Amino acid sequence: MATIKVMSAGAVESILEVIGAEFERASGHRIDFVFNTAGGLRERFLSGDIPDLLVMPDAAIRAFEDEGQVKAGSSKPLATAVSGVVVRAGAPKPDISTVEAFKRAVERPPVFLKKVLEFAQRLAHGLRDILVGAERRREHRWVVSAADERR
Repeated sequence: MATIKVMSAGAVESILEVIGAEFERASGHRIDFVFNTAGGLRERFLSGDIPDLLVMPDAAIRAFEDEGQVKAGSSKPLATAVSGVVVRAGAPKPDISTVEAFKRAVERPPVFLKKVLEFAQRLAHGLRDILVGAERRREHRWVVSAADERR
């Protein structure tokens, strides 16, 4: 079975590990994860450490496109994240005016629960599609948000 090398920014580490484990069980393939900051991933990529799948913030991918490191216009969005506070209909608005008030508001579910779950579901579906595609097209190396044309 094949090993798929995935380099990703750490913001999505926990969900990628869960989805990756599910993919490994279902496919028999192995995923070798490398998590780092976007800057750390950039350094590794530019030094020649080219993964099968690179998950980075859109701005970092656009910079690669602008520099000619990846094929411009070939981006494959994985997920989007918009920060915000949601509350159940009829519930009082949470106080997020200070750091301490924000911490108290976050500790009381379900303030963020709905948006977090929706994001996790979109990310899971997107990553499954990408991993299945990577498995089928192993000879093609590509980046989530931009295809890698260097190999």
